[in-house]
Amino acid sequence: MSKKISVGGEIDSYCTKCKMLLTHTVKAMVGKDVKRVICNTCNGEHNYVSPTDGKKRVKAASKKKEVTPKENQGEKISAVWEKTISNMDTSNAKIYSMSGDFEENELIDHKKFGLGIISEVKLDNKIDVLFQKGNKLLVHKR
Repeated sequence: MSKKISVGGEIDSYCTKCKMLLTHTVKAMVGKDVKRVICNTCNGEHNYVSPTDGKKRVKAASKKKEVTPKENQGEKISAVWEKTISNMDTSNAKIYSMSGDFEENELIDHKKFGLGIISEVKLDNKIDVLFQKGNKLLVHKR
C-alpha cells in the first residue's frame, strides 16, 4: 500500500538549489501530481523534480569537466612570469604611469602590482601586462 501524498506532506525531490536529493514539503498539487515543493534543508521553493530525474541531474553534474582551481592557475602564471623576467635586467624597468609610452616586451615597475612585462599593446592607448599575480590591462599615452 503506497503512502498518500498531500499538500503539507513530505516527499523526496531533487533540490535545484542544493543540487541533491532531499526531503521536501509539498506546497502545491494539481490533481494527484505534485507541482511545487519547499526544501526542508535550504527552504528553497521550486518545481517538483522526481528522484529518478534528480539522479540523472546528479550524474550529469558529476560528469562536467573539472576546472583548475584559481590557486593552480596563479602558480602557472607566476612560473611563466618568473621564467620571462629571469632573462631581463630588472634595474632598467620603466616606472609605470598612465602618461608613459610603452612598447611590447618592455619591463615596467608598477606601484601596486610590481614588476611586469608588456605582452601586448592594444588600441594604441592600452597595454596588456603580465605581472606575477596575473595579467592586467592598463592605459598609457594619456
